[in-house]
Amino acid sequence: MVTIEEFLDNIANTLITNIDTLSGASIDGLDSTNRDFLKQHQKTIRDGITQRMIDDSDRLLIYKRNEKANQEDFNVVFGTDIGGVTFNNLKDIYESFVRTSETYNTFVAVATDNTVTVTLESSSANNSIDITPYIFPSNDGNNPLNISQYIQLNKESPTYDVNSIKEFFDTRIHELLPQQLTRQQRIDAFFKEYEILKGEYPAFADYSDPLDYLIETEPLYNANHDISYIQDNPDSSEISEQSSYITRLNVDTNQKNKSKTLEHLRDDLTLFLKDIDQDTEASLQDERPEYENISDGYLKIRNLNQGIIIRKQEGNDVGIEKDVLIPDSPNPINQAYYHPYYNPDALEGQNYLIPDGYAPSYLVNGFTITMWVKFLDVTTKGTLFNYGNPLRGYDPKGFRLETYVLGKEDLLTSDRNDGYETWGNIVDGESIDGLFQDSDYERFIRLVVLDNFDKSNGAPAGRLYDSHIGITGMDRQKFVPEFGKPEGTFDDNTKGDEKYLLAHIKVPIDFNEWYFIVATYNPMIDEHNTSGNSYLQNSDYWKGNVTDNGFYVDNSGLGTKCKVDIISKSDLLRARGFAPEEI
Repeated sequence: MVTIEEFLDNIANTLITNIDTLSGASIDGLDSTNRDFLKQHQKTIRDGITQRMIDDSDRLLIYKRNEKANQEDFNVVFGTDIGGVTFNNLKDIYESFVRTSETYNTFVAVATDNTVTVTLESSSANNSIDITPYIFPSNDGNNPLNISQYIQLNKESPTYDVNSIKEFFDTRIHELLPQQLTRQQRIDAFFKEYEILKGEYPAFADYSDPLDYLIETEPLYNANHDISYIQDNPDSSEISEQSSYITRLNVDTNQKNKSKTLEHLRDDLTLFLKDIDQDTEASLQDERPEYENISDGYLKIRNLNQGIIIRKQEGNDVGIEKDVLIPDSPNPINQAYYHPYYNPDALEGQNYLIPDGYAPSYLVNGFTITMWVKFLDVTTKGTLFNYGNPLRGYDPKGFRLETYVLGKEDLLTSDRNDGYETWGNIVDGESIDGLFQDSDYERFIRLVVLDNFDKSNGAPAGRLYDSHIGITGMDRQKFVPEFGKPEGTFDDNTKGDEKYLLAHIKVPIDFNEWYFIVATYNPMIDEHNTSGNSYLQNSDYWKGNVTDNGFYVDNSGLGTKCKVDIISKSDLLRARGFAPEEI
């Protein structure tokens, strides 16, 4: 960046180097042919007022800053038109074409009629700019040329009487005497040196992969900072020892810099500041009881997709495939909705869509899955509980409770035309709140159920249901979002646009926390109830906590057939009145 001082210096240098040309040119208001041309543009203080110099008896006035010496330049209002924009003074031209310019220069030209032109050429301007009206004297002579800061030197050498020199000069050499600094001067010098030698602050962040949420310095920070490293590794360091700084950590120091680290300084200063470091706020006594685990332990499954098989030795019934009678009564809350297998409008004795009126218990009565889970990393995904596979291409069946992780910078797997390439793009584009705020990853849990007995609406393999809900920025959909499926409109209860995977229940990323998961499937809920059209982005409605009139209840009988709820162990203990557990 070019400062205003540098800009004015450039103008003054250009003028003074062309003074022989200028002194013979025509300048309004002044006799430029006078041999005292330079003096005519210099200033003095006379009668307490800044005025032009008249003769050699006047004492020359020199300003510390060129901007002050040439203040008259900024008072000239001329109105130069450049590229259709009018600039009223020299300060406007400097701000627009010089301050941020990579290259610029000024030139002096004298025409045949002895008129002078000063032009500015800048990389920020397409054409040269005439700045003559701003720096040359006006008719009233109140704007001197920018050469008042130069001093004319006489080409004469003074003569001294060597014999009398001791009367005027002290020939004793005081520089050889030790110089004593005051205590304040030593303190000032210490802090000045510290500011120079401490170096730049590290850029602290979590550089691990996967993230462990522990901050650390950027890679190779000590190699580009610590004097100890540079001294011990002169060939591999990117800076010289002369450009290095105080070693940051005690563990990284060498013998030369032992007890000369920033960590050592921090520890030493702590001994002086115990009074202000102490916690003076009164701590409240937590009188809540401590929770005692009922079980002595738990079964640990090290990785998802690894598990156990519980086998019943007697009979073929494992509890979920048992055939039960389809109920002929409606949903007690929504009296107009019957079980999907029951047809109240059919002839008596033909009310069941399934010939014998019996179907597997998990599809007729529904089911509930509960479990405690602790997630130990940010990337692992897989099945938590399943019966069959409702999403496979060949012979799909059953249900699956699973978890998956979406990264902010991860690409979607489908070919898309909506401009969304990453999950972060979707969150930003749809203005979805609460995602990717504390981390670049989000973990979700969903329940997927295949009703393979219901083949209505063109679903030969049966109808799919899942637990995704409506959230701010995303409507609840009638299809089941699945990885790899592109954007577009899909039929009811089939696989659809994968971007709606963002609308499942989110699990906070906390590697120290246990989470209690409750997943339910209730076939008696009409999730396509027309009242839902008014609550497409209301998550509470789809969780079953809002009636069709907008009232909040514990169970509305509405929302989705599949629901997933989670609560952390800490929140559960707090809700039950127990003190939090120590991690």
